[in-house]
Amino acid sequence: MEPEHYTVLPGSLYGGEYPGAKIPAEAKTRLRKLIEKGIRTFIDLTAPADEMVTYQPPLNALAAETSFPLRRFSFPVPDMRIPDSMRDLLKKSRPRHCLPVGRLSRRLFLPNTSAING
Repeated sequence: MEPEHYTVLPGSLYGGEYPGAKIPAEAKTRLRKLIEKGIRTFIDLTAPADEMVTYQPPLNALAAETSFPLRRFSFPVPDMRIPDSMRDLLKKSRPRHCLPVGRLSRRLFLPNTSAING
């Protein structure tokens, strides 16, 4: 099962559905598919109130198995906002995957690159 994702900034930022799952093996499979596409940094927009199952343990296991520097950053944000603390992370060149909360239709919205550079 491959998580659905889309390009926000080519080669730099991707958006998509939450890769976590109630069954850890399923989360690991979903994460592996993204890692195979070059994703190493995961930006999680969910909040504790969203009651999502964390994917940190499967991500840690995959980091150990692959020796890739896999990282998860948590930026709980309301819909259609970019926290200031996330702007610096977005300026870096490696590909990233940004994780909205699908059932709440939360999405990272970048109307233009000035939203990142601004």
